[in-house]
Amino acid sequence: LDSGCYQLKIKIRQNITLKIGALGICSFSKGDYVYTGSAMRNFSKRIARHQRKEKKLRWHIDYLLSHSEVELVEVVVYPSEIK
Repeated sequence: LDSGCYQLKIKIRQNITLKIGALGICSFSKGDYVYTGSAMRNFSKRIARHQRKEKKLRWHIDYLLSHSEVELVEVVVYPSEIK
């Protein structure tokens, strides 16, 4: 089964401000965050991509995860064929 939803548990070690694609400048306070996403195909590849620091910035979450003060702490997966 290579589809489903996932949650990324993220820690931001200090307050940061960064440009996120078309959204522009965004500020994030130090703390813990959870990002929820889904992939109805290539699920395992999507999760592996999120775990890499070096990648082409495609989704909004990529900009945040690429920042040096951001740590991906845990990935929780919910495999499913239902969108």
